[in-house]
Amino acid sequence: MNNRESSVRGVTVTVIIMAIATVCAKLLGLVRDVLCAAAYGTGIEGIAYETASRLPIMLFDFVIGGVVTAAFIPVFSELTVKKGKDKAMDFAADYFNLILSVTLLISVAGELLAPYLVHLLAPEIPVAAAALAVPLTRIMFPMVMFAGIAFCFVGVLQCMGHFRLPSIISLFSNGAIVIYLLFLEERFGVYGLAVAMLVGWGLQALVQLPTALKLGFRFRFKLRFLTPEVREAAKAFLPLLVASWLLPVISVINTRFASGIEEGRAVTAVGYANRFYIIIVGVFSFIATNLLFPKLSRASAGGDGAGAKRLTAASLKLLLAVVLPVAAGCFVLAYPIISLVFVNGDFTADDARLTAEALKWFCLGMPAMAINEVLQKLFFSRKSVGAPMLTSLICCVIDVLPVYLLSRAFGVAGIAAATGITITLCALMNYIIDARHGGALLCLHDVADVVKCTVFAVLCALAAHFAYGALLSRTSEVPALILSVLCGVVVYAVLTFIFPFGELRQLLKRGKNEQ
Repeated sequence: MNNRESSVRGVTVTVIIMAIATVCAKLLGLVRDVLCAAAYGTGIEGIAYETASRLPIMLFDFVIGGVVTAAFIPVFSELTVKKGKDKAMDFAADYFNLILSVTLLISVAGELLAPYLVHLLAPEIPVAAAALAVPLTRIMFPMVMFAGIAFCFVGVLQCMGHFRLPSIISLFSNGAIVIYLLFLEERFGVYGLAVAMLVGWGLQALVQLPTALKLGFRFRFKLRFLTPEVREAAKAFLPLLVASWLLPVISVINTRFASGIEEGRAVTAVGYANRFYIIIVGVFSFIATNLLFPKLSRASAGGDGAGAKRLTAASLKLLLAVVLPVAAGCFVLAYPIISLVFVNGDFTADDARLTAEALKWFCLGMPAMAINEVLQKLFFSRKSVGAPMLTSLICCVIDVLPVYLLSRAFGVAGIAAATGITITLCALMNYIIDARHGGALLCLHDVADVVKCTVFAVLCALAAHFAYGALLSRTSEVPALILSVLCGVVVYAVLTFIFPFGELRQLLKRGKNEQ
């Protein structure tokens, strides 16, 4: 086996392991949401917890967010290539102290401003829910600090080629919450749930610490914020931060308008639908971007722009080949999926209807969200942050108008559809900007492959839709849903096998040659 084949096989094994780990983590997150929905539904405690749990991460995203790894990885990768591992680890220690200091300040500010933040995020929720949300927010706000530490370790591990542990850290946080909801919720209630959330985020940081130390990371109790390396990372900080604002801003706008729909119940409905949607697309985009970004950064640091471009184009096509049929299937089967997963305890069939309406229209933005993740990582790896910053800022401003208009006309469905429109616009602008500066990522045959996958996705969704309708009259909801999903999967698999796209065609050809 030559080096190229060994490298390809190594990447393939890593992708498979990451896929399994990420799916398990996301499924456990879904179990967490199901148990939470069963315990609190869309009542006062559910609305309060939904509002309070969003605030710490929302403020974290606005002030520091995805910048923790996005600003860190290119600098660390360049130092590793040009000056060696020891110099890179010195930078990691200084950067860790910077992030720890900033997140500590955010946590203190959140504790002091909790009542004002609750009112700002959800001004129209019931008074009782708002009153409960304030102490819950104060309990959970220190998780901002744990999130900053966890993402610092994620950056170190990924740069050193350790992708598997970062892909499963949410297993530990979700596991802590699931254990609480199963065994302790009746005794300690929603306050205990807030504590479990805090403990969960602490575990995300703690489980990575031994590996980070083994790789050479060392704590340094000196505040050195003005080293050349930290300044280089800080230089990209604000543009990267603004570039990462789109989803947090959308979440704030959605919550703001949802608080006035269905007596505040829309806040939890949109929240559950959005998390379910993020779970689906996150499985694929997480694998692609977290495996892709360090490789892109290393390629850019080594001057291999053409290789980075080829890697990005292949990632886009493979990602869309999976996300498109999933989005189409969720669109046509939104209600039976939500009903099967969530209806239990205090979560009623009417809650499921409201949540399914949101999920259905969130699916419009699913492919664009995956595309945008990959394109942003391409820009970040080249330290070209102006374009994603500009497109994110424009879309943050624009998003208010479609949400306002569509929520008034269509309620939660309008909020979700507006989200899809905004994310699609952002992805389109990022693609056009990249094409104007570096040439089109996708050639004509690549575009043809994407169109082909889109048509196949529509056909598989139609097959699933009609199969569900036909089966529902003959059997119960669960087997009808499972069989209809299998029907859609078979249709898509057969079509892609008969009419394979570029990368799949190469894999099939390689398989035949090996035989």
